[in-house]
Amino acid sequence: MGRRESRDAAVKMIFQQGFHPGEEINTEDIISTFIDNAQYFDDDDTKKEIDLNYTKELEFSYLKSVLDGVFDNVDTLDAMINKHAKGWTISRMARIDVAILRVAVYEVLYRDDIPFSVSVNEAVELAKKYSHDDAGSFVNGILASIISEIEGANG
Repeated sequence: MGRRESRDAAVKMIFQQGFHPGEEINTEDIISTFIDNAQYFDDDDTKKEIDLNYTKELEFSYLKSVLDGVFDNVDTLDAMINKHAKGWTISRMARIDVAILRVAVYEVLYRDDIPFSVSVNEAVELAKKYSHDDAGSFVNGILASIISEIEGANG
């Protein structure tokens, strides 16, 4: 289960970083700050500290590689997302959707150890969890288009 929690955390950290454009990015600092300040809201909107078991379940090498990969390749990822988001641009999308898509597209383009289906399914679940009602379909459509292009290019 470590990658699922790590992917979730990566999306949150990338989302947060979107509010600090132009700041120098140090993934170790981002991870440390995230864990130090980790909180969540339960079903009745009560703010609680995240159980320390959450951080034990994070797969830190994967988390760091995803964050580094997304931040190092953000222009390529955004260009791919914009190309396949019919009628949309990143600037018009919900920031959480952009964070989810960046992680998923990074995995699809650069992580051979993760099957496309896993990246898509995880992204759709994150979109359903954190975004609007149609976000799962929206994210799925963009990722399906990107994967179709990749598979077509690979013959």
